[in-house]
Formats: sequence, structure tokens, C-alpha cells
Amino acid sequence: MMSNCFIWTYPALIVQLLITFADFPILTPEQHTYNSNIGGLVTMKCTIDSSHHIVTNIMWTRVHTRIDPDSRHLIADNVINKLIGWTTLIIDNIQASDNTTYYCVAENQDGWGTSSVITLNVHALHLPIVSPAQASYVAIIGGSVKLICTITSSDHAITGVFWTKGSAFGSPTLSTGTKYVIANTGTTLQRFTSLIINSVMSTDEADYFCSAQNQDGTSISSITLHIPAQTTTEEETTTLQQTTAVSGKY
Repeated sequence: MMSNCFIWTYPALIVQLLITFADFPILTPEQHTYNSNIGGLVTMKCTIDSSHHIVTNIMWTRVHTRIDPDSRHLIADNVINKLIGWTTLIIDNIQASDNTTYYCVAENQDGWGTSSVITLNVHALHLPIVSPAQASYVAIIGGSVKLICTITSSDHAITGVFWTKGSAFGSPTLSTGTKYVIANTGTTLQRFTSLIINSVMSTDEADYFCSAQNQDGTSISSITLHIPAQTTTEEETTTLQQTTAVSGKY
């Protein structure tokens, strides 16, 4: 609290006027606008200057409702019992409802100081859409099979397409060679991708994952390859039947 004293002198009269000024904390946002995708994380920060009285309390508000720390909201500061410092609000796993205005607020002995408005703009993710031509395929041992996916991305260019076997994450990316042939055609917003598996063996029975990326993230679809036990080709089956018929004459 700051005071100024003014004295006026009149004949036989002295008038003294005491004017008092409140000295609230001054809070300045590091930036006034933040942007995040749904599911993202953002850190808001304010600097605090309480030049004459130490800061005794801080808080953050969403519009004018106090934010309490929880699993998605972390509040930190280095200014309690000091004159100058900062405070931060971290919001994790951002939801559409977080798209609103925020304020940082601090208290000293003169009262509460409030920052100017801080706006958080939350954007929906526009991930690629990965659509398998079939959910599952059946292959013959010794033969080949072709798995196909269509990929569309409405807003952002497709930046990557890849196939994996057994797991969407952690498995090596398949590449073109003797065993596998991968082909990608189309535009930056629509791709057609195929995986040909040659010389099919029983160990090729697995889940295969077609993945596509754009600037918002990665989308994945799975395709199951079934290889029936003791499968033979049509020619082999015919030969087996003829052999059995001949053997039956004796």
C-alpha cells in the first residue's frame, strides 16, 4: 500500500488529505494465444511483479472458475513469499472443452492482481483414414497373396506409408525384396498401397498392419492372413486323388 500526503493551508485552518494507492501484483502472460490439437499438451506461463509486497497466493482460472490441480492440470510457480517470479499452467490430454480463455492470478497484502486474457485454441486432429480392402485373407502354402489398403487424408498431405507384421509398433518395417513387394500409388491426399507376400509359408500366418502418417499423426489398420493347415495346390490334390485311385485297383 502506497500513500501520498497533501496539505493545504488556509487562514486559521490546515487541511490534510491522505490518498492511498493499492499495489496489486502485476501479471504478464508470456503469450496471449496458444494452439493445440486434441490429446496434446500445452504450457502457459505468466511473469509476476509485486514490487512492494510479497506474493502470498497464486491461482489459474478457466474463464473465471478456479482450476484445481489434477491428473490433467499441473500448476507450478517460484514466486510465493517473493516479489518477482513466474507461474505456469500445464494442461495435458487436451479436450475440446479446453478451448476457452484463461487467467493467471496472484495475491499480496493489498489484494488480487489478474493477467490479461489468455486464449487456448483447440484443433481437431485430421489423421489419415486407412481402409483395408478386406479384413482377412486366406493364402496357400507355396503361393502368393496380395494385401491392399486405401488411404485418404482430408486436410494434410500423406507423408508416409508402411507395412509391419505381427505388431503395429516395435516390429521392423517390411520392405520390397524377394519375399515382399510393396507398391504405393496415388496422390498426396489419397494413396493405394499393396503388400504382396511371395512363397507363402505357414510362418506367414499373422496380423499385418498398414500404417499411414500425416502432420497430425499416424493411423493404423490390421489385416489377418490365414493359412489353413495341410493346404495343397489344386494340381497336387488332383495327383493325390489319381494316385489313390490307382492304388485301389491292387
